[in-house]
Amino acid sequence: MIGELAAMQRETTASLLPALNEAMAAGLLICPGEQAVLQHELIRRAIAEALPPAVRLALNNDIDTLRTQRRANVPLTPELLLSQGVTIVKTPPVPASVPAVAQGSVSQRLTGRLVPALLLARSARTEPLTLGSTEELRTELTAILAGAHAVAPGKADAAARNIVSLFADDERRVWGNARSILDSRTETDGDADAVTAATVISNLEWSAGNLTEGLRWGRQAVSRIGRSTPTMWRPYVRLALASKLSDLGQFDEAELLIRTAREEAERAGLTDHAAAILITRSRLLLQSSRLQEAQDAAQAGLSAAVEAGSSWVIPVGQAVLILVALRRGDLSSAADYVWRTRAVVGADSTVFPSIHFSWGECLVATAQLGPRRTAELLTTQYADLLTQRQLFVEEPGAAPWFVRLALAADDAPLAAAVVASVEALAAANTEHHSVCVSAAHARGLLERDAAALRRASREHLSPCSGALAEEDLGVLFSADEGRNGALAQGCLQAALHRFEQIGAKADADRVRDLLRDNSLPAAPIPAPAPARPLVETPPGWDALTEAERAIAHLVGDGLTNRQIARRVSLSPHTVNYHLRVIFRKLDINSRVEVARYLAQGA
Repeated sequence: MIGELAAMQRETTASLLPALNEAMAAGLLICPGEQAVLQHELIRRAIAEALPPAVRLALNNDIDTLRTQRRANVPLTPELLLSQGVTIVKTPPVPASVPAVAQGSVSQRLTGRLVPALLLARSARTEPLTLGSTEELRTELTAILAGAHAVAPGKADAAARNIVSLFADDERRVWGNARSILDSRTETDGDADAVTAATVISNLEWSAGNLTEGLRWGRQAVSRIGRSTPTMWRPYVRLALASKLSDLGQFDEAELLIRTAREEAERAGLTDHAAAILITRSRLLLQSSRLQEAQDAAQAGLSAAVEAGSSWVIPVGQAVLILVALRRGDLSSAADYVWRTRAVVGADSTVFPSIHFSWGECLVATAQLGPRRTAELLTTQYADLLTQRQLFVEEPGAAPWFVRLALAADDAPLAAAVVASVEALAAANTEHHSVCVSAAHARGLLERDAAALRRASREHLSPCSGALAEEDLGVLFSADEGRNGALAQGCLQAALHRFEQIGAKADADRVRDLLRDNSLPAAPIPAPAPARPLVETPPGWDALTEAERAIAHLVGDGLTNRQIARRVSLSPHTVNYHLRVIFRKLDINSRVEVARYLAQGA
């Protein structure tokens, strides 16, 4: 068992994840049910024979000793494990409602698994459907459209072929196919392929960071729902839009869509839809920092998914449980959820990639590593996360987490790259407040900007992210205790209170340690750089970047945003974003004040 392996190596289960992931990816290790085992007896024999006899004997003795202790009902006490160098996290047993997918559930028809997965996915498939699956899917779709919805056979077959074309393994091709479908229809056409195509474009635009377009296409997909839209797909179209609204902190509208989807499914007797509805709502509850409710909804959704054979939605539900467990300091359960999901992903070809699960897996894998080792892992095994704009939208604390970690590891280029990435996303989506606040939080950490961190602590739509920004502000002030000791204490006390209200035990314990010891932990809080004075006032001209200074001078010369954009080779939106940053740093509110500031010899 993985736990025994970790105990023998004086490691935690989480610390073994990178190596075990590599073994699974190579096909050496599989996870049927509750245990990880080697794929074939020949592999086990080859590994055993490669070890010197003395080493093999010693390992066998260690295993026997460990198992003898357990058979004798000798508990693995904290004292025993600590003597072996193992870090202990006290956790309740993993709930029984998160089993591996039942084998009998795969008898569900292909359309019932693939089409919902497509409608809720945020990316294209990583590999194409097999020829047999493609033909089976097309046949089933044609029968559904021609049967219950009385579509003419020729038209049903054409629509089925259009939908199948959206399962390609190349995002550009999928986008082109979807666009081609919609170009031949009116904006109110509610045929199955048109609704599906609009939803797919919405998802792809969202994952690319084009949030306004993602919402526009999502709303269009919902508005297209009509009599010719298959009843079984209608709730999923609403859930796809609800999840995007939830990402942006628009919880009320998202809740309304989820409620409509649930009522629609209940009226139609669509019991298989319960899993996706519950898990979508669990994401909303997590993003609004209602941890216990999020856990309950995710557990119920996963149980429903197993019963219905809806394995395609399991990674999202498990990701919720992973993040809740980590907030509570329950690393053992979080690692267990990772392994259960890996088994599902490896066994079911209908599962699409999930940024939620990748993020949760990354946090588990790095939970007890030092800053430098974690930074190394991020730039190797999890490097793709750093380039995923979608992550910075759906996880408002992700960009600050990367920056905090990079600074703790003395990796300033990594921190700067993350800030540049999230600021580019914010500049392209200035109308979406949550992304702009996340960018301000990341920049505040990088530049040790108290005003930016204060803004983030107040304006984050996620209560947990706001509390983290408050903690970051307290840590910043702690670096200059003589001048800002009272401010540091006040911020840390406020952060502690917010974490306690949320139920984020791990975060609350970390802040208590800061308050008690008056010192900073090695990770994930960065050691402060010996630089600028720590005062909570606008930092002024010295804080502007070269690009911001150039834009400020052009503003002072009376140029418009469009004219400035042409001069500095940026978009007007990006210029507008930089201008707002300049206003904040100079503590002014208008272009006229920029000109006056420069005229006064700044």
